[in-house]
Amino acid sequence: MPAPFDKYKIPAAAKKWLSKYPVQHEKYEEEFIYLDELEGRISTHHKKYRQSDRYREAQNQFGVLGDYEDIDKVYPILGEGKEAKPYGRGNLLNPSHYSNAQFMQQSRIYVQNDKITPRHLQRNAGVVGNMMSLPPETESLFRFWNFWHMFGAVFVITVGKEWLIFSSHDTHHFFLWFLTTGWLGAIFADWFLWWKALRGQEFYDQRFFPLQENVDNLFALLDRLEKKPDLGIVTTKYHGYIDALRERLVTKRVMDKVAAKAQEVQEKLEGKLRAESIEAGRPQKEWVASALNETVEFFNADAQKAKYNANSLKEFLAGNAKLGVSTNSSKVVETKYSTSRTSNEKKWYEDNRKNGTLPWSFATEAERNAAKIPEVEVKKAYDAILSDLSGKYHKFA
Repeated sequence: MPAPFDKYKIPAAAKKWLSKYPVQHEKYEEEFIYLDELEGRISTHHKKYRQSDRYREAQNQFGVLGDYEDIDKVYPILGEGKEAKPYGRGNLLNPSHYSNAQFMQQSRIYVQNDKITPRHLQRNAGVVGNMMSLPPETESLFRFWNFWHMFGAVFVITVGKEWLIFSSHDTHHFFLWFLTTGWLGAIFADWFLWWKALRGQEFYDQRFFPLQENVDNLFALLDRLEKKPDLGIVTTKYHGYIDALRERLVTKRVMDKVAAKAQEVQEKLEGKLRAESIEAGRPQKEWVASALNETVEFFNADAQKAKYNANSLKEFLAGNAKLGVSTNSSKVVETKYSTSRTSNEKKWYEDNRKNGTLPWSFATEAERNAAKIPEVEVKKAYDAILSDLSGKYHKFA
């Protein structure tokens, strides 16, 4: 870029983006092919892309084009098939030395974004816009010059040297002033267009590179997301596993509580059984003790003692009694003891039934059934407990 526009307007930003995206010089591997392959390429190219002979004859009717014969006609392929290689294929050649490159004007801005494109670039859309969208090229004073610029420069020099004289001195001064001013104006226009093109390029870079960086980051994020597993499936399986684990945990907790309650009930039942077993043997001991005391008191009376002595003496005199023998045919004591025990047992049952304190182990089957809580009352109590728990805890299964 010509001075004084040969510097970046924002050098810090330029340094940043150049360090982030350095200029890439692509290195192409030099191609080498045989002569017959080169001729085949040229022939194929001209068969595809050249215009018809009729068109070119009409275009060249005044000899403007000159010799427009293509090289595949002027220098045809020598022979066909086996005859094309009588002396071998020769040395490898670089096709770039024989066929020129084709240059096409193509803007690198395919779709302009109105939101980030400067107004002056939108205004200059077209040929100038395409030229401004290209990267800067090498410095050249004659970049925007045409035939008329060169003609004016030659005319100014020849008139100034007085090699070319058309008319009077004023006419020469007029042409000199007019053409010199136009020449200098062309130089300043050249500088201005250079400045506008490169400043526009720099403004474009200031907007393009951050956008490009964001696009790269977005694609990196999308690529990372694509490489990740499907979060929906993983989350669904995770929640399913958590629900199954929670159900197993709640089931285990309920089973543990039920087992603990069953064990507690079993222990209470066993304790009740032991207590009832102890209580079941106590009345019988009381009956025996009471009957024994009554029998002893009964026979400690003087009348009973006299009666007993008379009976014993009578038996002894009758010869039925023997000294040193503990057997006695009399059943008086046993009868009294049995009568007293039966009386005490009957009185104990009557008193306990009357007072409602008869233990379960001594009650009859009918009494037990009559003393049980009705099924309606049991269900009512169960439903009350269940409704209370349902109001406190979630329903399970």
